[in-house]
Amino acid sequence: MPPIQDQFGVGSCFGCAAATIVQKYLCDFDPDIKALQIACSQLPQTKLVSQLSMVAWADTNLDRIDPDPDGKNQIPGLSRNHTNIKLYNDATVYSSGSNALNNSLNLFRFMPNSCFPMDRLVGSGKAKDDFEPTYERLKVLFKNTKLTQATEPSDFPERLESFEDALNHQIPRERLISGLKKKTFAEFLYEIIFGGCKHITSTVRPKLRILPAGSEESIQKKDIFGIIRAVIDKKRPLLINAICLGLDEAGAKCVAKHSVVISGYRMACETKYSSGAGCRYQIKLHNCWGEAWQKASNDGWVDAEIFISFLNPGKPYVSAGEIAWLE
Repeated sequence: MPPIQDQFGVGSCFGCAAATIVQKYLCDFDPDIKALQIACSQLPQTKLVSQLSMVAWADTNLDRIDPDPDGKNQIPGLSRNHTNIKLYNDATVYSSGSNALNNSLNLFRFMPNSCFPMDRLVGSGKAKDDFEPTYERLKVLFKNTKLTQATEPSDFPERLESFEDALNHQIPRERLISGLKKKTFAEFLYEIIFGGCKHITSTVRPKLRILPAGSEESIQKKDIFGIIRAVIDKKRPLLINAICLGLDEAGAKCVAKHSVVISGYRMACETKYSSGAGCRYQIKLHNCWGEAWQKASNDGWVDAEIFISFLNPGKPYVSAGEIAWLE
């Protein structure tokens, strides 16, 4: 499996999970990566798919191809451009791992971690929630500095310094100018992080499988573990779009969701990670909360039945498009 990544609390779990799925596929089937003869977990940063690259693939820029002349039914999958990064409250209904995988299938190219590693973006050593104020500050700076004409404002050097101070990182002048000419902050952020960076490209083209493909009631929870086993037996990890991490006070609505990858299953007998006596199945989570969480959490092994119960809580079936994988 690819190395464990860390989303550093920026709301990019869906991008991180999708990047893990893509990375595993590239490790198994891309001839250039296989020729390196390096374990997938040991690949250099130049060969690791950035989770923010997958965040960008999930949604689109503003230049959507709109089949509805009234502009009411914009479909992200019809856009040709996915050069935007939407985090926190800017995420949309399209911000999901399955969307990221689906939208990337045609070109199947990705920005590498080496462009702008996550720990450098959020600030190495900071608390995980520290980046959101920086994100909001960058939005304000973009709004106040956005270039709508060819000439730069007289105080541009000072403004450049403000951006660099916010990111704690030097930004090439040309890249900042290019970013400030973008229509939206999401496109600006993509340019700042990935501008001038070379894609990871591949000649392989996978097939995407998404379940349930139809209505929400098409797959019952009691059948989910069988699906997980069948896919894992084919040596393919699965993306789970939305495991519920918390309900509202009434216990009726999920208010915190998380995307994660399942990379294995096993039978476990009477351990502290099993619920009750006897032997029960466990599944292995390849999570995006960093190596520390993985090591402290039984290397990601959790009770399968309990995990599945948190998919679409309170219902006997899972939500449409809940599970995705590449083959």
